[in-house]
Amino acid sequence: MIEAGLSPAESLAHVSKVLRHAHPDLSDELYLVNREMRAGYLLGEALCNLSERTDVGEIKVLVDALVQGGPLGVVRVLRAYPNSLRIVRHQRARAQAIKAAIKLVPALLFFVGPSVLIVTFGPALITLMRTWLP
Repeated sequence: MIEAGLSPAESLAHVSKVLRHAHPDLSDELYLVNREMRAGYLLGEALCNLSERTDVGEIKVLVDALVQGGPLGVVRVLRAYPNSLRIVRHQRARAQAIKAAIKLVPALLFFVGPSVLIVTFGPALITLMRTWLP
């Protein structure tokens, strides 16, 4: 929306309306940012208030990047931020997958391991017992 020539306040109003049904909490917060900007707050102040209200890490990082980028860097920040967020989420998912694999090892050893041993060596033990014992 900003690339189309809308001001940040108009862009926030439009995004707030679009997100109304899918993410009502985020939509309400963006609506508050829009109202603060219309009341006279600067974009940076309104975004800092959003960051303090929500206390969400990703929003804090985005707000910091938008404030540091200034009014001319908003478009660049909004283009680059999804890529960095995607990388962070991918790394977090990879770390959780590694932790899950480590947590599965004891369960495999205690529950699956004996079952596999019984199934594989059971028939051989039965055959040996039949041949050696009268």
